[in-house]
Amino acid sequence: GVVVTPYAFRASDWAYAAAASGIVNTTTAVTIKAAAGASIKNYIRSMQIDHDTLGAATELVIRSGAAGTVIWRCKLKTTALPITTINFDPPLQSAANTLLEVATLTATTTGGVFINVQGHTGA
Repeated sequence: GVVVTPYAFRASDWAYAAAASGIVNTTTAVTIKAAAGASIKNYIRSMQIDHDTLGAATELVIRSGAAGTVIWRCKLKTTALPITTINFDPPLQSAANTLLEVATLTATTTGGVFINVQGHTGA
């Protein structure tokens, strides 16, 4: 049967898992969800962040579109951060038929930033 979560059908769920080394010493964005198709948006319900000791503080952003509009941001200090879960209620949303990406705005020089994201697609 069809399973419905608070925001979407379970079949429309997606998840992104961080790369093994995380985001290290770069400002190059990482696509966390490809564009979902004509008139379809990507939604983020929750995410987990943690990071090693960083060589430089940075901002972490989630953007709608390649180098697009920032829809969420936070500052990461140099001190290591244990895994922290953030729930978005209501969920963050991309523009229609637009990818979602995450990026650090300052190269951290050392240490990895690890992001895991869960969401769904819908109109």
